[in-house]
Amino acid sequence: MRVLVTGGDGLLGTALRKIADGVACEYIFTGYDDFDITDQEAVDLMLKVNGFDVVINCAAVTDPVKIEKHEDVAYNVNVAGAGNLAMASAREGTLLIQPVCNASYLKECKVESLSGQRTVETIVQSGCDAVIIETAPLTLDQWRECLDKVAEHISKIVGMVNPDGWQHGVQFVKS
Repeated sequence: MRVLVTGGDGLLGTALRKIADGVACEYIFTGYDDFDITDQEAVDLMLKVNGFDVVINCAAVTDPVKIEKHEDVAYNVNVAGAGNLAMASAREGTLLIQPVCNASYLKECKVESLSGQRTVETIVQSGCDAVIIETAPLTLDQWRECLDKVAEHISKIVGMVNPDGWQHGVQFVKS
């Protein structure tokens, strides 16, 4: 099974990279420098050419200061970028795994357009098959502390995926 991990150099991507070694799946980790999920054409090409079975979207702007200063960039990555992956996944028949941190720290910076709910709505509207992994409301420090647990949860889900027999639609999982 081929698995694309976006945001492979970020907090969650790094945690996932640690446990991906030695797993039977072929993991391809990308970072912003080599794969821009805000570029729809690049996303379409990446999924079309590489034949991934699963896409795990770990790409996100999570720093509250960056979010407040660059709300447009954060929106493009967190919501529109996730939407690009979802639409391409729908076209290619790829399962999308999308962690959604219901981060209480986003409310502190008053950027409602970046709530996890907006990301979920974008994915649902795409019509792709997806697993949404939702966390409880967390502070930024709590999110950092639970990254290894979320990465393990994602790894277990990937291990259960049978590309010929997964349940279609959007599934929600609590972490």
